[in-house]
Amino acid sequence: MNKNAFSKKEGIVMNSKLYFGDPIPVFSQFKHFLVLEQTMFDMRFHYYYRITDDNYIQMARGYEDKEHTICAQYKCTHQDLKNNLKHILSKYIEANRFFNGYPNFISGTLFTESEFLNLIKDDKMIPKNKESPFRTSFIDFLEKMNFNPKPTGNNEYSWTIGCPNAEGKHFLMISTLNDEWGCGYCNRKGNLEDFKNWLRELDRKKLTQFVKEINTDNDLSDKMKKWWFNRY
Repeated sequence: MNKNAFSKKEGIVMNSKLYFGDPIPVFSQFKHFLVLEQTMFDMRFHYYYRITDDNYIQMARGYEDKEHTICAQYKCTHQDLKNNLKHILSKYIEANRFFNGYPNFISGTLFTESEFLNLIKDDKMIPKNKESPFRTSFIDFLEKMNFNPKPTGNNEYSWTIGCPNAEGKHFLMISTLNDEWGCGYCNRKGNLEDFKNWLRELDRKKLTQFVKEINTDNDLSDKMKKWWFNRY
């Protein structure tokens, strides 16, 4: 049975461009160590790790402990297991916090809740000084477009709005540290210009739907009427 890493790349899987292989054929090599709840959608994930023979640490996860995928991989840089896990967990949480916020600790075999909370409160992830929300032109644009951005309180750079692709039924995260945004539900992210392009893309889809509706004998739906009124 192969105990080496499928790929020599390092990082966090955010899309199909980064792939660390299928964990199922070697899943017996993975060990369960953590259960976290994704706060934005109340989804519970189980996390596993394995150390490959070529000295990589891999982390796999499965929603409700099913359909597991390898979500992160890094070269081991510490002598002990726990510090290598801290490293990969920190990278994983930092990469996903703009999409999903910070997860809740449910249970762990190698980390207590206190240790996990200390991990996500690292200086690089959440500034400890309580400061006023940091505004940029991104926030000004969102207010101009009536998205009503709100500070999350996680740190001075963290803001949220209702996702434009869901009529506010789920949330989109913005960081004014680098003017980045992301929606884990829609699997979209980028900078301010990417956000503007996405809005134009969504508008074109709505316009297409609008044209289809007015070319039928039926009246416009209330949803379409509301969109048209807000558009103009």
